[in-house]
Amino acid sequence: MLAGYDLILTPTVMTNPPLADRDEIVAVNGTEVDLSRWWSHLVIANMTGHPAISIPAGFTRTGLPVGLHAIGPWDGEQDLLTLAGAVAELEPWNEAWPS
Repeated sequence: MLAGYDLILTPTVMTNPPLADRDEIVAVNGTEVDLSRWWSHLVIANMTGHPAISIPAGFTRTGLPVGLHAIGPWDGEQDLLTLAGAVAELEPWNEAWPS
């Protein structure tokens, strides 16, 4: 799966969370789609057994958290933790509180 690549990086989810009154529909790039499209790319790691991590990576313009999803090679947990540490230094989030 990772031949030629160290890690696969994607957003943790594809768009903002669904509205409470539309819990089965999300808008991706302005198109309404089934909720499963919001997170469907995350199942790759579960299906292949590769280690993966979701890393807090910043905030949207409206203050919602953004996650970076990383998939590593088998036995690549240390690479994922190193990445998470580097992102935490570049984009600190632990002191961010909603206004």
